[in-house]
Amino acid sequence: MKSHNRIKFPAGFWAGVHQLGIAPHDVARKAQLPLTIIADPTVTTQQYFAIWQAYSDLIDDTAEGIIKLTTVFETAHYPPAVLATYHARDYRDALKRMARYKQLCPPESLRITEEGEVCTIELDWLYTEQSGPSMLVGITLAFLLELGRRGTGKPLMARSVEFSQSMGDKEVLEAYFGCHITLFFLFLSFWHKLLLWQSKYNFSASCYFLLFIIKNITRLKGEFPRVATIF
Repeated sequence: MKSHNRIKFPAGFWAGVHQLGIAPHDVARKAQLPLTIIADPTVTTQQYFAIWQAYSDLIDDTAEGIIKLTTVFETAHYPPAVLATYHARDYRDALKRMARYKQLCPPESLRITEEGEVCTIELDWLYTEQSGPSMLVGITLAFLLELGRRGTGKPLMARSVEFSQSMGDKEVLEAYFGCHITLFFLFLSFWHKLLLWQSKYNFSASCYFLLFIIKNITRLKGEFPRVATIF
């Protein structure tokens, strides 16, 4: 039986924080973990959350940290599993592929529902009753919007975003998501949602998604770099 206590940790995270001027060993020390954790391909859920919290503590503002780490990577730097979402028929299909991918990569879980003109993406946690750090929550939802922007080539904006944790400078996040952000502070309740307009979410962009990924892979001359996605 597969153990869910070990999480495959993205090596691209360390490259990303380094690119932002933060030394990986400083993150490990802040998380009170051995420096060998930087080279460890898997971590426990507790270590996973501790690393994300350490990055949050070392950055000036949670909101700024979310946007910087979400946008710092070029799509060509994503590993094959994430690049596969850019082979989707459209943004709608890409989101569903990402939700399936997350099912295989706990502790994050994505639930997508459609009703009328609204598509709702809810973030939940697998195999743990503990909510992830605000930084991880924000980056997960920001990446989903970034996926649509890069894949369709359109400046997509969310309908609304809801969090149940403090996320730093709210205005900075509202500028990035292009919508109002609501904060719910509910006792023992984790409420994180990204709401999209159905008409934009269902935008058919199969040609652009495919050309976008071919363009970026070609730049690598057929080789994937060691730098990977934060996911």
